[in-house]
Order: sequence, then C-alpha cells, then structure tokens
Amino acid sequence: MSSAARTGGALPAVAFDPATAVRRGRSTALVVAVATVLAAVNAAVGIGSKSIARDEGFSVSTSLRSWSSLVRLSLHTETNAWLYAFALKAWSSFGTSMTVLRALSALAFVATVPLVAELARRLFGARVAAVTAVLVAVNGSMLMHAQLVRAYPFGVAATALGALVFVEEVRNPRRATIAAWIAVSVVAVQFNVYTFLACVAEVAALVALPAAERRWGRRVLALGAVAAVLGPVLLAISSHEEGQGLYSLGRAEVLNVANVYAGRGGAIGLLAFGVGGGAAVWLAWRARTGRPASAAPAAVAPASGLAPVAPGDAVVAAYAPALLVAWAVVPVTLLLAASLLTYPTFVGRYVLSSVPALVIALAVTIDRLSRAAAPRRPVALLGAAALAVGGAAGTYTWHTDGGTENWTAAAHYVFDRGAPDESLVIAPDVARLFFEYERGRSSPYTGPEPGWPAQPWGGYGTGDHLYRSPSAAEMAIAVRSARRVWVVVGREQPNTSVMAERLRSLGPTFRLVEQQTFTGPVDIYLYERVTP
Repeated sequence: MSSAARTGGALPAVAFDPATAVRRGRSTALVVAVATVLAAVNAAVGIGSKSIARDEGFSVSTSLRSWSSLVRLSLHTETNAWLYAFALKAWSSFGTSMTVLRALSALAFVATVPLVAELARRLFGARVAAVTAVLVAVNGSMLMHAQLVRAYPFGVAATALGALVFVEEVRNPRRATIAAWIAVSVVAVQFNVYTFLACVAEVAALVALPAAERRWGRRVLALGAVAAVLGPVLLAISSHEEGQGLYSLGRAEVLNVANVYAGRGGAIGLLAFGVGGGAAVWLAWRARTGRPASAAPAAVAPASGLAPVAPGDAVVAAYAPALLVAWAVVPVTLLLAASLLTYPTFVGRYVLSSVPALVIALAVTIDRLSRAAAPRRPVALLGAAALAVGGAAGTYTWHTDGGTENWTAAAHYVFDRGAPDESLVIAPDVARLFFEYERGRSSPYTGPEPGWPAQPWGGYGTGDHLYRSPSAAEMAIAVRSARRVWVVVGREQPNTSVMAERLRSLGPTFRLVEQQTFTGPVDIYLYERVTP
C-alpha cells in the first residue's frame, strides 16, 4: 500500500535537506533540554512550603511503615498504586521531610517533559515538540501533582511512554513493540489503575487508519493482556473497605475535572486548552475525510526531521490527531459513564494522564498560528502568545495558591498546647495520619495521648482507615479518665453530623473552653472536665 493510499490523499513532493534537518533536530533537542531544566526549577520552587494535604496523608504514612507491614498493606488493604508505595518507601531512606518525599513526584514530572516532547515530535514534527516541552514544564495540573506525595505523576510519565511505544507499533508493527507496550502499560496501571483508560484510547484511535493498517487482532489482544493483569488489582481494590470515592456526582466534581483539563489555569486555561482540543478534532476530521496534507505536518515533512517521509510516517500522520482526540475524550467519558451507572469516580486526578494529549493539541495550534501567512501573521502571533499564556497560567495559580488544607498547623496547635494526661479524639479516623506524621517529627513529644482511634502513637495501621467516626460507646471510653479532651473534626459529609452528636454527648461532664478552625476545613475543640 502506498503512502498516499494510507493517508487518504496524495502527498506533495518534499525537498529534503539533511543539513537543515540536523540543525532543526539539534535546536529541538536544546529547547527540550531547557524545558526539562525549567520543569525541575518549577517543581522545586516552594515544594516543601505547603502543608501536608489530606490525599498525601496515606502516601506519607506508607513511608513510615516497615517493609513487612507495607507488603501486608498492599496485599490486603491498599492495592492501587502499590508500586509507588514501595518506591516511596525506598526513597524515604533519603529523609521523611515533605521536601524530600515530594521530590520523588517532582522527578517523575521532570521525566515527563522529554517523554511527551518526543511523542509530539513523532506525531507532528520538531517544532511542535519544542512547544510541547515548554507547555508541559509549565502545566499547572502536572505541576500541582509534582509537588504532592502521590503516584499520579508516575502514571502520567508511564502513560506518555506507553503512547510513544504504541505510536512506534503503529508506524512499524513488530512483536517487540507490542510486547514493550504491554510491559509499559502493565507498569503504568500499577502506579494508577486509571491509566488503563489511556490504553483503551490508544487502541480506539486506530479507527482513523485504513482497515489494512489497524491490525485489530494483535492490538486488542495486547489490550486484553493488560486488562488481565489489571483484573486482580481491580478485584482486590473492590473488596477493600476503604471508604474512598465520591459521595455523589455533582457540579463540584465536574469543575474539578475541568480544572485539571485546563491546567489549573481557570477560565483562560480552559479557553486555551479548549482551542487546542478543538484543533485536534479538526485535524482528526480532515485526516478522516482524506485531507491530511494541510493539517498534519508529518505527512508533508519528516516526522523525525532526519529522514524523508516513509510509509510508516504517513500512517502516523493519519493516526496522530485521532490519538489526541481519543486520549483526551475516552478516559473522561468512561469515568463519567461509570459514575452514572455504578459508583462515583469522576475525579480530576483520575484523568491527569490525559493532560499530555491536550498539551500536544495546544502546541499544534500554537505552531499553526506561528506559520500564518504574512497578511495575518501579526494577529496570528498574538493569538499564539495568548494561547501560550493560557497554557502556562496554571503555574502561577499553583504557586500563588495558599493551599486549601492546613493539617500541619492543626496538628501543632494541639501538640503545642496539649499535655500527656489529656485525650485526643480525631475524626474521621483517616485524619489520624497527619497527626501521626507530625508527632513523629516532634521530639520529644509531650502532647495528648490517643483517645480515639485508640492505638498508641506509632502503632496506627495506616491501611485501617475507613473514614469512620467514633461510636457513642467509643467516645465514652476515649474521654472517661481525661482531664481535658481535644476533639479534631475534619468536616466531611458523613462525619460532620455524627461528630456533632458526639460533641453534644460531652455535656454536662465537659465544657467547651476553646475552638479553632483551620483550612481543610478542620475544627478543633478543647473540652475541660467540669469539677463536681
């Protein structure tokens, strides 16, 4: 099959200049290197300044467990992202400060820059790769997770690598490439099970290719192999009583997903990435209708910048825009469908692995505008600059955000004022993780002792949290011999009403003497026993 037949239209003749191609390749490599350094600096700025966040609590606590305890946790309680838990445990040998623990995520973010840039180069050429590298380095959504002790940056990096391998499989199908794609995808789902949705998107995008190029059999079987490995993980997760997930699917969850897709750039970010996403749809439509020549540069210029167009490059040119559309749309659509039909899981961080698709689409749009003809060039360049600002707005938003949680201050508020003969009640029980972490960093510790959850300090099984509040009997036991009682209430939907009843049960034996609210939101109450 000829290159023209594969792309649905004739390819124009290309005058290939090896010297020019080499210079372009070197320039692109330099830009990618600078963007990688920029990502490292961006991730390093203020990495340890923000308080430990609720979602970091579990990850941080895993670094404090023994190896044997971590194995039991991964097998019986928290199977999702088990590979990250082990990597974090090993990494914690360098230290357990927030700066050190978060640095592991930052490294994954930095590695994502050249991976996504190389993917963009294979799909759309060197110029788009250069723009993509910069946009990844300043993307607010990826930056945010680069400064959190969470597995998601590893999921993004592994997904980008998997897409890169799959594109090579589309360009030049071989047993080695399909085996490599299976291996990378299996690793990715061990960091985050939701990266499997990107694998589905990569296979679904094959519909853009001529029937002879789709090779459905081998690629669907490869997807099935990944699913077979993922199956036991999903079964283990579904059997765990973790209390995770949403309470409902509503406006807040939709805005959360939109914010991730907008790179945390607000309205300007949403507009910028929306334009990029629209451009990707337009490119896919043109390729599907047999007019890719003016839309996909890989069809009119070497995708690698180092060799003339080969038949495989023409196939990639047809596949490229479809991949971006499927990668951005399929995961979020499947999550929304699952949330409506089964259990709410429509969460922004679960679609973080799709953000590179929107970044590349935005880079393609900026590149197209920069190529505008002379009469429209000033306006086009202005539009390109505006889109670039929108793509970078999330970096400013994240760095200037004071944070929505302040568990660190809440813990030290109690520790600095409490005494060993006082009791500490923390609800929901998962909030104990923050106090456990900060208690371990307080030497010597002279604060109140655990009343509920009742395990001694250092003995709280981090996988045991069920987002519970104390029962009436447990509350009575927790306060029965205490002179003063500290009650920490993390305001979550099922917890707030229960704890309001538990606080009422303290009277008239105890009287409220102090109350403080921290962002989170977290309420702290101090009760003192009434002298008979």
